[in-house]
Amino acid sequence: MIKIDKFKNMKNKSFKYHNISFNKLELLIFLIFTNIIFNEFLISNENSIRFIVMDFNINNNDKNIILTSQILEDPIIPNHDPIILDGNEQLDNYCAGNGTDGSELNPHIIKDFIITPLSNQHGILLKNIDRYLILQNITISGASNVNYAGIYIYNCSNFNIIDSEIVNCYFGIFLTESINISITNSKIEKNKNSGIYLHSSSYNSISNNNISKNVEFGIILDNSYNNSIQFNYIRKHNYGIRIQFSEFNLIENSEIINSTLGISLYCSNNNWIISCNFSLNDYGIHLEYSQFNNLTYNNCLFNNVMGIEFYYSDSNNATNNNCSSNLIYGFQLYHANLNNLIQNNASFNFKGINLEFSNNNSLSSNYCGYNNETDIFIYSSNFTIAKNSKTYNAGYYISIDSYNSSIDSSNLINDLPLIYLFNISSLEINYYNNSGQIILHKCDNVVINNLTIANTTTALYMESCKNVSIFNFNAINSIHNGIFLYNSSNITISNCTAQYNKDAGILLWNCSNANVTNNIVFGNMYGIGCVEDVNITIDFNIGFKNDHGCALWIAENLNISNNNFENNTWNGLYLGYVNLSSISNNTMSKNQYGIQLYNSHFNNITNNNCSFNVRGFASYIDVNNNTFINNIASFNSLNGFEFYNSSSNILEKNIAEFNNYNGIRFYDSKKNTILNNTLKFNNYTGIYIEYSSNVTISFNEVILNSYSGIYFYNVFNTSIYNNSISDNHYNGIYISFSNFTLIQNNSILSNKYGIYFHIAFNNSVLNNTIYNNTEYGVYLSSSNFNNITYNNISLNNNGLILFESNYNLIAYNYLHYNKFRAIEDRGKFNTLIDNDVVLSRDAIIRQIGLIFGYSGIGICIVFFTLFYVLIKRRRNIEMQAKI
Repeated sequence: MIKIDKFKNMKNKSFKYHNISFNKLELLIFLIFTNIIFNEFLISNENSIRFIVMDFNINNNDKNIILTSQILEDPIIPNHDPIILDGNEQLDNYCAGNGTDGSELNPHIIKDFIITPLSNQHGILLKNIDRYLILQNITISGASNVNYAGIYIYNCSNFNIIDSEIVNCYFGIFLTESINISITNSKIEKNKNSGIYLHSSSYNSISNNNISKNVEFGIILDNSYNNSIQFNYIRKHNYGIRIQFSEFNLIENSEIINSTLGISLYCSNNNWIISCNFSLNDYGIHLEYSQFNNLTYNNCLFNNVMGIEFYYSDSNNATNNNCSSNLIYGFQLYHANLNNLIQNNASFNFKGINLEFSNNNSLSSNYCGYNNETDIFIYSSNFTIAKNSKTYNAGYYISIDSYNSSIDSSNLINDLPLIYLFNISSLEINYYNNSGQIILHKCDNVVINNLTIANTTTALYMESCKNVSIFNFNAINSIHNGIFLYNSSNITISNCTAQYNKDAGILLWNCSNANVTNNIVFGNMYGIGCVEDVNITIDFNIGFKNDHGCALWIAENLNISNNNFENNTWNGLYLGYVNLSSISNNTMSKNQYGIQLYNSHFNNITNNNCSFNVRGFASYIDVNNNTFINNIASFNSLNGFEFYNSSSNILEKNIAEFNNYNGIRFYDSKKNTILNNTLKFNNYTGIYIEYSSNVTISFNEVILNSYSGIYFYNVFNTSIYNNSISDNHYNGIYISFSNFTLIQNNSILSNKYGIYFHIAFNNSVLNNTIYNNTEYGVYLSSSNFNNITYNNISLNNNGLILFESNYNLIAYNYLHYNKFRAIEDRGKFNTLIDNDVVLSRDAIIRQIGLIFGYSGIGICIVFFTLFYVLIKRRRNIEMQAKI
């Protein structure tokens, strides 16, 4: 084997063995060439050394020589065994002959070694030494078993580790009970636990190192004090720097990126973190159960969760930090008390500064702009002091249980003062106040008039207030709601405008006795919203270009009247879990749904116009015991009225016309009543019922629909009576896979088929007038055990046909003047009793042949004519015989 080593620029190349056949002369030429070109040709890439290995194999016939080659990646050629030194004497003896004495001015030097210890060895083990020592240009790889280190230092001092590389160990460098150790300009990476571990070690310096891709910790300080970590580049760890049970350490001017936690302090006090850069971590700086730490001039940018978090950590100072463009929080204080946040920048996060369950904190002169959710969020945090802070575009949220907080008008939102008031009575706020945001808690007799607030989280927020009047208030472009009242009562909101707010224009939550009148809401997610409210009147409002014009949830005794909600993306009006309310005289047009109900009961929906929507009225899932009276649902793209899984509703005196699909549709519903409605010019059917039961359809006018007047599919125990059903393009009534339907006293005129049964059993057709239908008055297809009695089936092209239909009773019907057949029986075991047939071409046709009709009359005439001729001939013969 010949080895030709030290080649450059081979990184990221993959070489396989190549089999090449040579004769001896070719081999000689090849060897000379490769020796000239490659031998001792030195290159390196990121300090890794590569080899080319060539194997020669002469086969048995001695004619050819097989050459195989391979490049091996990342080997390290050791030039020294692991070093173990215990005590000054061993170090002096080891360095004897170097001309050094281990003093500060003439330190010992160990350098230029490549050490590859076994996995259960330390690369260098130094114990109980206080001589001055320099470890320089040391490369160590191995020592990978648990608790083994590239360099392990115990009870030592005065060392300087410089320009070294330590990789693929369990610990890169491990210091325990050591002081005055300096680690500088070294590369420490890919170690299984940590790059540098300090245990019970103080007054050490770690600077200008590249510490990367160590699995758990880049640097960890455990029970260590007064150490300095400066100018390091630290990336890709679980913890970039971990400080636990340690005090008075300095972390400065380092860059920590792409780790789970950039710096984590646990039970550590009085440390300084200054002028460091944290990015692409989950957390930039995380303090847990830590106190009296100082964070200054750090940049915590573009982290995946937050910039700085104080978690159960008290009495810390954060000053002049930039915590911006983090995915969730710039600052988070959680159960953290007595902290000071001063002159920080927390912008372009989801939330700028977030306080939860944290008391006695001071926020001063911070800049929080353009956060997506809230600039400063204070929740259940008491005795908070906030002053002289500036926010833009998101503003404040302050929960009512943040008691005794001092948040004054020196705080600016969009360069206008914040008005935050708690427990104030007889208050008037108007345009003279010129506010950037208003937050009121527990206030009484409040008048807010003639104000415009834009570009904040919620323009006007009121909680637990009463006797409130809001007039001529304009709320524009809030991140959440324009006007939001929570747990308040006796409210009037009038002549206000709420536009382009991302949640609701006007929102009432857990409120009572409110009037929302004569307002304009547009461009919001919800124009007007009510949640868990009682006794609310919403009238004479206009809402357009919202996602939902008006949305009501979990509410009772509402009066929604005389509103105009049009051109909204989804609902004009939405009711979810709303009971005992009145919805009247509203106009809903050009919405996805005009009025939609979900799980709502005992409401009166009257005199509303839901036209030009996709669906006019829609009721889904347990919408029961509601009445729909005198409403109009016209020109909707699908159905005028639509019910799914809804019961015991009454539809009365409504008009559903010119809808592109059905006038009324029920699906999976029961016990509903459709009474005295007008259903015409719909593009499919007037009334369409599927998978439903116990429906009553009566006194309706169902005319001029493009397919059927009434259409049943899988419907049971239903009554259709006293309806006028005419001029529908195909069927007057179509019954398919439906049983036990009573069709009685209807007028069914001028359709193609008057009544059409398809695979329908045990239905009754009684006392109907079925005239002028262009194909059949009644048509049964594969339908058995039906009773068709006492009907007037006249003036149709054909009266009644039973096609492959058996055991039906056809009795006491009038079948007059049908053009072709009065009754055509193509089934079995049908019973025809006392049907009155007049002037049909064919009276009754069974499968055995013609029974009676125009042709029968002709046969009778021929028979009587022949009989007459025979009698007359016989008489002539008898007279001749007498002569």
